[in-house]
Amino acid sequence: FRQDAKVILKSSDEDVYRVMEQKAPKWQQEDGKAGPPKAVEHVFDALMGNLRELATVESAADGSEIASLHLSGSQIPAIANALGTLAASKAVDHSGWEHASEADGETPLFTMAHQNANMPKLTDKIKVEKIDLDAKITPDKVLEWQTADIRISGTDDAGKEHELALLLRIDFSEFNATTPERIDLTGKKTKEIRHDGPKRGWNQ
Repeated sequence: FRQDAKVILKSSDEDVYRVMEQKAPKWQQEDGKAGPPKAVEHVFDALMGNLRELATVESAADGSEIASLHLSGSQIPAIANALGTLAASKAVDHSGWEHASEADGETPLFTMAHQNANMPKLTDKIKVEKIDLDAKITPDKVLEWQTADIRISGTDDAGKEHELALLLRIDFSEFNATTPERIDLTGKKTKEIRHDGPKRGWNQ
């Protein structure tokens, strides 16, 4: 369990609850404000470039908003092209998207539609041509759905040019519907665990 700034551990074969005070990293305590160090923020800004300026938000009559970020050509950062190479590979090898096996009775987190489709395998000159990201935000400032349309071009082993279209839609629902389980330590046997840093290990 993690609650009230504590980490509580218990083995199933004993009745003792081991409790460790959870302290925020030093960089989260600077100026009493939570967040990454200033140096990390500068790195984020450098990676994002002017993407924030390219994003748009349109208001609808019902109070909802549509947030969009459409990129093409030189607007696409280098890191996106690197990720595009990976995405193109996953699109062909659909098993790479699955995080569970249907044979095991589980539902894969990601599955490719039309898995038997004869999709070209891009091996050279892979480039992200376009990225369209759209999302709907409800009047209560809750994300309702998000879509991504990514177009990737490249050539196969034979030198033939292809363009892949990767389409993704995610719908969100039942926000704030989960009630986290808590442990009441009243009357229970507890033992404090001290953590003196990674070099010295854990002490009891």
